[in-house]
Amino acid sequence: MRYFIVGIDPFSSCFARELILQGEEVIGIDKSSSKVEMFEDDFNSVMCADATNRELFCSLLKIAKQDVVLLFIKNDVAASLLTCSVLLELGISQIHSVYQSNEHRNLLNMLAINTDLLNDRLLVKSWSIKKKNKLKPIIYIDMDGVLADLAKGAEIHSDNKDGSFTNRPDEINGVFKDLPPIDGAIDAVNQLLASDKYDIFILTTAPWDNPSAWIDKRLWIADKFGASFEKKLIVSHRKDLLIGDYLIDDRTARGAAEFSGKHLHFGWDYEREAFNEYKDWDSILNFFKLNLD
Repeated sequence: MRYFIVGIDPFSSCFARELILQGEEVIGIDKSSSKVEMFEDDFNSVMCADATNRELFCSLLKIAKQDVVLLFIKNDVAASLLTCSVLLELGISQIHSVYQSNEHRNLLNMLAINTDLLNDRLLVKSWSIKKKNKLKPIIYIDMDGVLADLAKGAEIHSDNKDGSFTNRPDEINGVFKDLPPIDGAIDAVNQLLASDKYDIFILTTAPWDNPSAWIDKRLWIADKFGASFEKKLIVSHRKDLLIGDYLIDDRTARGAAEFSGKHLHFGWDYEREAFNEYKDWDSILNFFKLNLD
């Protein structure tokens, strides 16, 4: 597989070096001869060309449909979109781009250009992780209130008959072991897994003063999903420290609101007594364009 980086700058050069270290061929392209000369040592080869000039671009490059193009054209939205159009006409499907604004990103997405990999908050280390897993976007899925129904489980738990744990259900010893699943959760996650489009992890917070919860959560995942999440269960009280593209979580606490990717705010908000943006698993599948109903 070859990589074409269109738009040479210090950031794109970092990506080039990372790819070359992994044994990939990387070709740099920029219309500025000074940039081409400045960063040529970071690429296998470089070329001075205007990617918006279709005839010139095609005559200079022999891009195959299986090649990957990384666009680092950020400050000229028109040039960015025009370059994407040229590449799409050539039949290139693996195109990833940076963007200047949400409007720019939306326009790119309308062209089916991937904007998950190359954005301002994404570190080169994240690219390395994705590259090792065939560029699959990373999804983190919270447990309580997303996969497992903690409220319902606490309500029927024998230790909570008097309602003493109503406002602190996560303190019930053993409550996480037999929680009922959220409606549609198991089937929806299995659809995401079966699509083979994403690298999926469970990302949950376990109560510090209820250590049995740490074990029970791991056993619950194994019971519902078999080996699908073997060694892919992460327990953290700082979800903002994780590198990834999507976080499906019913809360904004524990760093969820500061997650560097897209927070898919899920389910029912008990404080506001209203549904969050993604109220159920059907809406999640619709977001990922996997709902077959």
